[in-house]
Amino acid sequence: MNDFIYEDRSHKSNGFQIQSPRKTSGYSYGKKDVQSLNLTGSPFFISDNNKFTAVGCNIKAMMVGTGPQIVGCEARCGKETRYYKDADKSCVGYKCCQTKIPPGLQVYDSTVEKLEPGKNVCQEAYLSREDFSTYTLTSPDLTENVIVTMDLEWRLEVPPNIVPKSSHCEISTSVIRTDDQYKYQCRCRSGYEGNPYLPGGCQGGILSSGLFLIAVGTWWVCKVNKKQKAAKQKRKFFKRNGGLLLEQQMFSLHGNVNKTKLLSSNDLEKATDRFNASRILGQGGQGTVYKGMLEDGMIVAVKKSKALKEENLEEFINEIILLSQINHRNVVGILGCCLETEVPMLVYEFIPNRSLFDHIQNPSEDFPMTRKVRLCIACEVADALSYLGL
Repeated sequence: MNDFIYEDRSHKSNGFQIQSPRKTSGYSYGKKDVQSLNLTGSPFFISDNNKFTAVGCNIKAMMVGTGPQIVGCEARCGKETRYYKDADKSCVGYKCCQTKIPPGLQVYDSTVEKLEPGKNVCQEAYLSREDFSTYTLTSPDLTENVIVTMDLEWRLEVPPNIVPKSSHCEISTSVIRTDDQYKYQCRCRSGYEGNPYLPGGCQGGILSSGLFLIAVGTWWVCKVNKKQKAAKQKRKFFKRNGGLLLEQQMFSLHGNVNKTKLLSSNDLEKATDRFNASRILGQGGQGTVYKGMLEDGMIVAVKKSKALKEENLEEFINEIILLSQINHRNVVGILGCCLETEVPMLVYEFIPNRSLFDHIQNPSEDFPMTRKVRLCIACEVADALSYLGL
């Protein structure tokens, strides 16, 4: 066993890796690898995850000591590879062949024979892990620098009427019987971690799982608490901004203000892309107006005011009620409002053709501000003011 390289030891996987024994011939540099393996009398077994592999041209490789089961394969070479599906991607018989091995082996040896006597070819047979990329190797590529590894696993040998005495050790379903003895694998029970083969080796799993659950629980509680605080703050703002008064007024007026919506702050954040600067339509002393789109696809103008004194709240609500009842083609209608923010926000119809100020100050050829047009605008403004009773 001292001739092998040991690596990746792990009681969690009940196994580890070693350098694989290799049977070679035909190499000019004279390989001196260990060619066989005997683990009899030890708790170690050759894992059936390994595969028996042979590399070379026109060779036959066989495993020795597998009992009544014959294990071997042939690797061919030739100009035509169409008989071997995926020959350039996998070890399917063209320059390389592979086969599964029986479980419970402790002894490994192999033979490699030439199928065409007289030809001196490089040939090799070995056990390799299932994930070893054998198809990348061809006979000229096999050098002394290529290290092939295989998996070993260990099992406990006990009489069939005795179970390993460990309060946290449970028998694996992988059991091998040899003569009147059974070979067992142990693993820590659910909720425990550690080495199940040592007294008290399975521990800490509950602690680590408990810490994980505490961390997840703390995160969840903080998240819920944060949501509850935000909801409480929104209710506080809604009440302070006259939301209850507005609901009473809307209820008392029945169908006259059905078009007015009470929108949430989330609705307006989504509509304006979180009040993105690219959505700003205009700014003034009273606040900023953003262009937005509601969930139903309606384009709106959202006015985000700078401040509102508490003594003006009742007047503010009355104005919302008044504006919600207006139905005139020359007056911009109010569609809704949001009262659950620190400063209330109003939602108006979106007017796409710029403001009157823009048309007067920046006239365009498409819409010239002639004397006739200006007179028409003045008449319509007067009509709107008359409708409002101003």
